[in-house]
Amino acid sequence: MLLFFGVVLGVIFSTIISGKSEGEKGLIHWQYFIDMTGFHIHHWMIMLIILIISHSYEYHLVNGFLIGGIIHGLTYDDCFDISP
Repeated sequence: MLLFFGVVLGVIFSTIISGKSEGEKGLIHWQYFIDMTGFHIHHWMIMLIILIISHSYEYHLVNGFLIGGIIHGLTYDDCFDISP
């Protein structure tokens, strides 16, 4: 149950922070980070790395939150585009 609740929270949080779809601005404007790194690193990529690291722990709510953010990020049409 905690995993499901975490997934729902992750999708809602990611939608608010990153925007509902690509090109739509959320609370955080990621262009600064893109300009610094030269890459468009999507939030789902960062969350996947954190999920892989934290997966061995029994934090169902946190893992669900990360999975929800990953699911949200993969709904973008440009989800695999890492060029600026």
